Amino acid sequence: MSRLRLRRRDERGISIAELVISMMIFSLIGVMAVTGLSSSTRSIGQVDDEVQGLQDLRVVSERLSRDLRQARGIDAASNANQVTIWIDANADYKQTSSETITWHLCRASSTTCTEVGPYNGLYDVLRQDGTGKKSIVGHTLVSNIAFFYDVAPPKTRVVRVDMTYDAMPGRYAKLRTATFEVRLRNVQ
Repeated sequence: MSRLRLRRRDERGISIAELVISMMIFSLIGVMAVTGLSSSTRSIGQVDDEVQGLQDLRVVSERLSRDLRQARGIDAASNANQVTIWIDANADYKQTSSETITWHLCRASSTTCTEVGPYNGLYDVLRQDGTGKKSIVGHTLVSNIAFFYDVAPPKTRVVRVDMTYDAMPGRYAKLRTATFEVRLRNVQ
C-alpha cells in the first residue's frame, strides 16, 4: 500500500505554488535581460552620436581653419554671425569680389539657404565664394556659431570660432561646444 501511495504522489505533477515561483523567476530574468539590452543600445547610440558629431565638426573646422590661414585679410562686413575673408588667389595684392569667401549659417530646411535669423533648430554651415557658388560644409550639425576677432576687422589677425553642435538633436548626446582659434598668416 505504501508503494501505491508513493506512485500516486509522483503522478500528481507540479503544484500551483511551484508554477508561480518558476514564472516569477523567469520574469525577473527577462526583465534583467531587457534592461541590459536597452542600456547597451542607448550607450551604442550615444557613442555613434558623438562620433558623427565630431566627424562633421572636424570637417567644418579644418576647412574653415584652412581658409582663415590662407586669408590675406578679414572684410569689414564680418561680424559675430559671419566671417568674410579675402584669399588673394592670384597673388596680385588687389582684392576682387571673386576672391572673397563668406562663412555663415543657414537654416537646414531652407532650399535656398538664405534664411538666417532666430531659429531653434540646427543649421547648415555654408561657405560661399565671391562668384556666388555655395557649398554646404556641415549638414544640420551646428546650432550656433560665433566669430570673435582680436581687433575689429579689417585689422584682424586672430579669429576665434565657437560652435555649438549636435549630430542627432534630441537623441542621445547633449549639445557640445567646440572652440578653436586661427592666426591669419598672410595679413598685409
